[in-house]
Amino acid sequence: MAETDGPGDQNPFTFMLEQALDSLLRQAMFTLPGRVTAFDPATQLASVECGIQRVVNGRGMTIPVIENVPVCFAGDNQWYFFHQITPGKTEGLIHFSQRAIDTWIDQ
Repeated sequence: MAETDGPGDQNPFTFMLEQALDSLLRQAMFTLPGRVTAFDPATQLASVECGIQRVVNGRGMTIPVIENVPVCFAGDNQWYFFHQITPGKTEGLIHFSQRAIDTWIDQ
């Protein structure tokens, strides 16, 4: 059987599925770089500005500031790795979860 290299060599249905999945995955936003605009150390919640724009119909769109973002520091019961959070200067990675994190926030 010959190898397929170009889109014209593929089954049209397979090519259509690949294009559709590629288009959908490019819209998914699982993690984004961000900058802290405000931080409340008592509640460990921050307001975060996304570091990139989202492309909609070929145009860049600024994502609004995300409020009440839980801040997480790596560690366990014996140690924690803390960071100094300075609004306007601290950058980090915003992780979007598929599932509700209400239980995590309550604990």
